[in-house]
Amino acid sequence: MRLNLGSKREIKTILIVLFLAILVAGLIAFFFIFYYGPSGSYEAKNTLLDPNIIERINYPEKDPKSGKMFHYMFDRTEATFFDIQKNKIQKINLTSNQYKQLYELVSSDRSIHFITDEILNAFILSSPLQITTYMMMADPEYYSSKKNILQNIQFLENDNYRIQLQGKIESGGWAYFHHPHIYQTIMQMFNQIES
Repeated sequence: MRLNLGSKREIKTILIVLFLAILVAGLIAFFFIFYYGPSGSYEAKNTLLDPNIIERINYPEKDPKSGKMFHYMFDRTEATFFDIQKNKIQKINLTSNQYKQLYELVSSDRSIHFITDEILNAFILSSPLQITTYMMMADPEYYSSKKNILQNIQFLENDNYRIQLQGKIESGGWAYFHHPHIYQTIMQMFNQIES
């Protein structure tokens, strides 16, 4: 059975349309996986705790040893860094306004796609400026006994920083970012706090 010339063109057109549809679907899938998938990129505002709700956060957690449920509530956000002038480690509690300033500085940053050994080693071999949000037990009997870390951010002098991802084991559980002059800006903010 022979196909006439019109049928061949119709089949060819259908095959081209099917091929293009599959190609477009593949490109769209790649885009969504790359930008919104777990191995894609992160926006800092989506990985940091929102400053408008941070002090109102509370959650239950089961103690693995006793099996008892404890409720945790916001305790503090603390900055820890090595002060070269004083030659010692400094700890500063941040107010909600200071945390909000920090959040606004970095909220539009997008994570670095390719994490090199140089970037990883810089965090391991240096003493990063660290900003940690602690939660404490809501039960007055246990106020000072147990603290949970809810958020951890580390900044380096080379203006790279990383945010620890909750519940993420792959890639070390961190999202890595770069923001020009962020380290100096934060240190200036801390100098104003101490003054």
